[in-house]
Amino acid sequence: MGFGMPMGFGPTQLLSRQDVRKELELLDDQIKQIDALEQKMRDRMSQAFPRPAGPGQGRGQEGSRDQRRDQGAPKPQTDFRQMFEQMNKETRSELEKILLPHQLKRLDQLSAQMRMQNVGFALMGGDVARDLGVTDQQREELRTKIEEIDRETRQQ
Repeated sequence: MGFGMPMGFGPTQLLSRQDVRKELELLDDQIKQIDALEQKMRDRMSQAFPRPAGPGQGRGQEGSRDQRRDQGAPKPQTDFRQMFEQMNKETRSELEKILLPHQLKRLDQLSAQMRMQNVGFALMGGDVARDLGVTDQQREELRTKIEEIDRETRQQ
């Protein structure tokens, strides 16, 4: 049970989709709480990963780096991972307060479906498929399996 989403796509983003909201039968009050949670997470991401000043905004690149350091932006990869793990835990805890148990379970299923699709699509084309030597037959089998998982998940 978790939200191991790719960077830039998490449970609150999934919950912002109208089709997901409809499927989970979210109430207006739940939607307001989810929207507030999503904004809170966006604000935290903006603080953790500030955008460097553009041309003419600040003291150039050195000033931007100093500014990021002063704002406490994490630098090493492990800091990023720890921060994302902490944010995922906090988001999960908040969602457990907002969603009913059956809604949370279905959200987990939809999240897993998205992860499977992302892995499947990575294996069907591009550098990952080429590096792994994925054949056309394997791509077709994978496409069929993804469609099968998608149908099963929707039925649940």
